[in-house]
Amino acid sequence: MLGMFDKDSVIYPKETAWFQQLDEQGHVLPLNATDFYNDDFIGLKAMNDQKKVHWVSFDGDHLQFTTDDIKNTIVPFLNQ
Repeated sequence: MLGMFDKDSVIYPKETAWFQQLDEQGHVLPLNATDFYNDDFIGLKAMNDQKKVHWVSFDGDHLQFTTDDIKNTIVPFLNQ
């Protein structure tokens, strides 16, 4: 599971939580437009192709999980 906080003020850009990156003009590139992903440096592409990656967006700032986030998203993922 890769979690991104939609109002993250610590990680810039927040999309790097999903391994996205900035291009030379400072725009966020889609993951599949990066060499990191397409060359499968850490196996993320292979895992994603096998539907083994869960992309989760949390409402809030950096690491500000709610009790509901933990109970309804994180714990069920860990119990799979």
